[in-house]
Amino acid sequence: MFVTTGWLRGPGAAGGAPDRMLGWGQVRELAAAGVEIGGHSHTHPQLDQVSPARLGVELARCRELVGAELGTPPASFA
Repeated sequence: MFVTTGWLRGPGAAGGAPDRMLGWGQVRELAAAGVEIGGHSHTHPQLDQVSPARLGVELARCRELVGAELGTPPASFA
């Protein structure tokens, strides 16, 4: 499952659609059950239309939050 970290309820929430998204507790449960949790950016911009600097922030923040919440950074990105 690929997560947009800024849309998840809990640490790092940045707006978007958190009322319709999972919370980090649910993501941790899925990971514990063997579901691979990958990254899907932080705020879900159209990545081919953002500056290189913003692209770097989107990817780094997503990776940082997944790593902090699950104990290991994501191995996949979509």
